[in-house]
Amino acid sequence: MQDYNDDILHSTTKATEKARDPLAKLFRVILRDINIGVKQWGQLMELYLDNPRHRIPKNGKDRSSARGNLNKELRRSYMTWKVFMKGLSFLNIKHVRIELHATWWNRRVTIHSVGLQLNRIPEEEKPVGQIPINQDLTDRLYNGLEYLEDTLSAEEYNKIVSSLCETVDAKLLSVREDISSNMTTVDPVGK
Repeated sequence: MQDYNDDILHSTTKATEKARDPLAKLFRVILRDINIGVKQWGQLMELYLDNPRHRIPKNGKDRSSARGNLNKELRRSYMTWKVFMKGLSFLNIKHVRIELHATWWNRRVTIHSVGLQLNRIPEEEKPVGQIPINQDLTDRLYNGLEYLEDTLSAEEYNKIVSSLCETVDAKLLSVREDISSNMTTVDPVGK
């Protein structure tokens, strides 16, 4: 029995009502909310197949097999965590924050979340001329900001983030000024 629906991409609801578990339903809700149709699905599929992270050989047979398997996995009415995460990667999402709101029997409500980095570009694959980024520092900064957001009031958090942004903006302006002052003009005609 085939348990995926070819009409998912043609449906305005993305067949969320036919999902049999929360992960499949959430994936379809994302498709619906960002309005993924057949054309966008095809473009995302090509990006996914071309991404070296997925290690799909460049020959037609392997690509066709990977395309078919991924289509089946992502269109099923149920999903494992592994397939759900593959689906988020397929959508070319850079970062996701998963948040769980729990209501306990004593009426207490708690919120638990985790941030996940998806689709990182390895240093050797970054475009030429792009400043190399220390991913460890970037992750530490992001995790630190997430921690502050969870522990501070909105006002305190916004004050810290605004101050950080002002510092970064000032440093970028300084670097740009240094670069422009060190540039020499070249006469293209050679006069």
